[in-house]
Amino acid sequence: VKPPEGDSKYSGTGFAISKNGYVVTNLHVVDGFTKIFTFTEDGVGHQCELAATDEVNDLAILKITESDFSFNGKLPYSIKKSNLNLAHRIYSLGYPKNEIVYNEGYISSITGFEGDTNKFQLELPSSPGVSGAPIIDETGNILGIISGKQSQTEGVTYAIRTKALLNLVKTLPEDFSSSTLQYNSIRSQNRSGQINQIQRFVCMVKVYN
Repeated sequence: VKPPEGDSKYSGTGFAISKNGYVVTNLHVVDGFTKIFTFTEDGVGHQCELAATDEVNDLAILKITESDFSFNGKLPYSIKKSNLNLAHRIYSLGYPKNEIVYNEGYISSITGFEGDTNKFQLELPSSPGVSGAPIIDETGNILGIISGKQSQTEGVTYAIRTKALLNLVKTLPEDFSSSTLQYNSIRSQNRSGQINQIQRFVCMVKVYN
């Protein structure tokens, strides 16, 4: 199924959590839409269905519907429950426009908006299309998922802790294996080497009426 003609209603970012087409994004990006497409690095749009949602933490897991779909290679990053430290350097990869965009910053508070312990606060530029983008530390471990801005303050971005995502993946069908989230093949690579590996697994998510 090809994406509909014309402009999408809304777009965000997603990233793979399995080789066989499970992708995480923010629930608010896809909520209420049935025509959901994930665009892989080659620009091809793949139709998705909702596999799991967490309304409290604004998370959605999508599944690319093609039965033979596979991402190219093993996931390079790990996703674990992590201890967050103030001033921890982080970076993100997302789709505020049609090309992938890199931003870097640091953890500025270990709680989110109004002390929310499921989220944390970043000093990091962000714009609407990066909802759902991964927050990555210097060793290539995903620490969180950007959630939509809840603040008008320039530069303040909130991220959902990976704990919520790891709880949500427990509800997925048997064709998902969480063991792939433990391995990290880019720990010792420099930043550009890490990004080169990661960006193949970061997608644009678009919804259509």
